[in-house]
Amino acid sequence: GEETFIAKATFKNGKTKDNIVFKTDKGAKVETEWIDATTAKITIQKTFDFAKESIIATVSPTTQKTEEPKAKDDIAGKVNIWHLSQKPINVTLVSVNGTAIPAKAAEDLNTIYNKAGVRFSVKEENIRIDNLPNKIICGSSDLLNTYTLDQTSITTAIRKALGSSYDKETYYMLYTGSTADNGVDGFMPLGRQYGFIFDNKNHTLAHEDTERYD
Repeated sequence: GEETFIAKATFKNGKTKDNIVFKTDKGAKVETEWIDATTAKITIQKTFDFAKESIIATVSPTTQKTEEPKAKDDIAGKVNIWHLSQKPINVTLVSVNGTAIPAKAAEDLNTIYNKAGVRFSVKEENIRIDNLPNKIICGSSDLLNTYTLDQTSITTAIRKALGSSYDKETYYMLYTGSTADNGVDGFMPLGRQYGFIFDNKNHTLAHEDTERYD
């Protein structure tokens, strides 16, 4: 089905509704109807999965000479949309090279999200890999961040070690015992399958676990 909501805009510097484009965080254009000069009705399709979707309002330049390089659109606003599902979400907590997984991780995760009608089916795996760095290089914190070469190397090794137990419908949260080069507590790009928990705290698990959805 469809879901609609209303966005109100305030313009300056000669900008109008014609300069606004609503997109998803993946760059897909979002269906929009302008009710008046400052009010837009946005329509999105509901999903049947537990998912986080971001709608971004971008502003294009008012005028630009054709011989000039194309200017980048500015981001005027962003809203996160949550699609909720009653079906359980499969999550595996992975202890890498013997790193301890916090007590009550599964219990705390479900305690936080059961109130929203979400249930996680959680299990644990112990995996050993070679060449695990003490400090892992992480990506930027922009809207479309992705894995770095460090992280890709680790997730590839995890995927190989899982072998036949790997499940494309399961999300893997990695406890490596390493720290992030930029000091973040956890890292998981939107829509990806693997997350990194650096501070070994359950509230970080709950936060990063929701970042996997697009």
